[in-house]
Amino acid sequence: MPERLVLIDTSVWITYFRPGCPPSLLQRVRKCLSEERVVGLPPIWLELLTGANQESTYGMLRDFLKGVPLLALDETLWDVAYHLGFTLRRKAVTVPSMDLTIAAAAIRHGIPLWHQDRHFDLIARHSPLKIFR
Repeated sequence: MPERLVLIDTSVWITYFRPGCPPSLLQRVRKCLSEERVVGLPPIWLELLTGANQESTYGMLRDFLKGVPLLALDETLWDVAYHLGFTLRRKAVTVPSMDLTIAAAAIRHGIPLWHQDRHFDLIARHSPLKIFR
């Protein structure tokens, strides 16, 4: 896999797959995909696939996602997530557990996260999470 990887969050994928996606976002995602820079994460796939509104949409989405390499959910990642949640709570920052898991994966693997979710900006202010710009 190339060095300049990016983990794309559910919030970006949802915009990407919707009709009327801004052309700039569409082009950037397609460019990252064509350069094989995109990696995924099972919790992100879970969010995307459970949001499919029809069996045919689910099938097309599932087939598309199979082509994206997945980051490992190893014990170290969970340790990062546990400590991240603990640290954020001590700073009065509460975010959903799924977002903690996604942020921990990006931190653990040293990969920037591309998102459209304010929770990740909060996490980044108080952690080593890198945001894709």
